Amino acid sequence: MPSPHTNRQNGRKSRGPKTANGRRTSALAKTKHGIFAFSPVLPGESKQSWIKRHEGYRQYFQPQGAVEEDFVYELALAVHQRRRIHKHEDAVTREGMKVDIFSEEDKQGVEPEITTILEGNEQSLLNEIASFERLVELLQNLKREPDQTPLESTQAEGLVDWLFNANRSQDDVDETEQDGSPIADPPPEGWTFGSIRQVMTELSEALSKSPEAVLSDTIERGMERLGDRHQRLETAWLYVRKNSVPEAAPLALLDLYDRRSLNKISKLLNLLERVQSVRMGRPVVPVIPIDHTLTFNDNGD
Repeated sequence: MPSPHTNRQNGRKSRGPKTANGRRTSALAKTKHGIFAFSPVLPGESKQSWIKRHEGYRQYFQPQGAVEEDFVYELALAVHQRRRIHKHEDAVTREGMKVDIFSEEDKQGVEPEITTILEGNEQSLLNEIASFERLVELLQNLKREPDQTPLESTQAEGLVDWLFNANRSQDDVDETEQDGSPIADPPPEGWTFGSIRQVMTELSEALSKSPEAVLSDTIERGMERLGDRHQRLETAWLYVRKNSVPEAAPLALLDLYDRRSLNKISKLLNLLERVQSVRMGRPVVPVIPIDHTLTFNDNGD
């Protein structure tokens, strides 16, 4: 076992990383989120993503000369840093999901819905449920509507798909999806309730069942699926509200960073616009200094 004296001697010999890449890696070793990092590409980030953003800003602003190039670079970097804020905010939010009141099976069952909600796309889930409710409503009206009542192609195709898929084995459904061909060709005169009923009659003959039984079974399965969609969304929302609420302090700090970032972006845009206006001989509104005082309460607001 080396003696303390030997350890001290060896420590004096160490001078850290010798190469530029080694020193860069060492400097970034403790990076948690990179919100304030001036490097456009951090470990785990895509270099192509930064290049695409920078070039996109250059193409949009068409900078001329070193000054405008610098402003465009700083602007692209500021937006890049703000994306890191949002990424870290998402990570903080997801950290709260480690506390569970649901079983692992419950959580896995609604994982796609949880992810969609946390990404701010809950409306897509609501739209999906609304479309399914409309499909069930059309199925329920299938016996009552006159034959000549027209149907939109998307609604008709949804009805046909559901009539077939709800009355066939999963293997048959998977085989049709892999084939990619439509289940039924649209009539030349367009879809109507009558043509949907004709498809249902042909299906019932193939299944050796009455059209009424086919429709009844299809509606029953549709109601089951709709109830399942509602339950999944409700469970996912309950999970998010109960288990995904992060501590207020980190989110408040991230919100402060975000506001500062937006302020920086706004200033850079204003400066770039003024510099380009001067170059192009456009009138520039003079800057008017304003003195203001900010006060904060005990909560820091």
